[in-house]
Amino acid sequence: MLENLDFKVATPGILESEHLTKEQGKEVISAWEFGKLRSSYHFRTDIIDPRWDTVLGLGRFSGDWSTELKEAMETAIPVNIHTRRNYWKNRPMHQGNSNESGVKLNNAEYNDCKMIGGDDQRTIFRVQHDLHPVFQKMVDLIGLDDGESRLNVQYPTECFLGHVDRFDHNYPGVPLDELIRIGIMLTDWQQGHFFQFGNFPYQQWRAGDIHTFEYKHVPHYTANCGITPRVTLFTTGIITKKTREFLKMAKEVSAIDIMKQL
Repeated sequence: MLENLDFKVATPGILESEHLTKEQGKEVISAWEFGKLRSSYHFRTDIIDPRWDTVLGLGRFSGDWSTELKEAMETAIPVNIHTRRNYWKNRPMHQGNSNESGVKLNNAEYNDCKMIGGDDQRTIFRVQHDLHPVFQKMVDLIGLDDGESRLNVQYPTECFLGHVDRFDHNYPGVPLDELIRIGIMLTDWQQGHFFQFGNFPYQQWRAGDIHTFEYKHVPHYTANCGITPRVTLFTTGIITKKTREFLKMAKEVSAIDIMKQL
């Protein structure tokens, strides 16, 4: 059904914009189609292209953060398509661009959900922005500039529609290859924990595994149809010298004991 939208006509000139304004965000009919137009991904189900259909392992943290994790899961705030960016309202960020609602295309995401017969009030995941020191230390070691970090907690029955990330619109003037989104898995993979990047099902991760992916190009999907929560720490921002040094080091060791870093 989404393929029938006359998306190009509905959004003249938007793809050429350095970053989306609030008004341009309102013009976008489908977040899914907007992502496809910006992407070089093949959007086929009969092939595996190793440039896209994968995740890139960056290293891993080790340690016992079970107490901190329990607290985070208990305090994480449930969100749906309409409310998932409420935390950032009236909070200037990212090179002075506070237009989170425009970048996230809330109306366009709602249209996608409505078009496929989904429930726009359904909880898609839970978020915790107030990071415990052990999780904040992970973020600090990675060392992104102008960053945004949060815990993403997905309980059984919760899921999020497929999409292609658009966070680069929050960083006008920053080259795309200087931006990165890094995921740190905080719980072991269990059957029913579902991440998919393009045609690649990401599974059997262990708590502490660090990964990234080609954010601008690869459609990705997440759901939990298991019986235990899945928790991921995401940190997004501009790659720095500290980031490059951390990633180089992380590849050379079996694990980074985060408790020794506190």
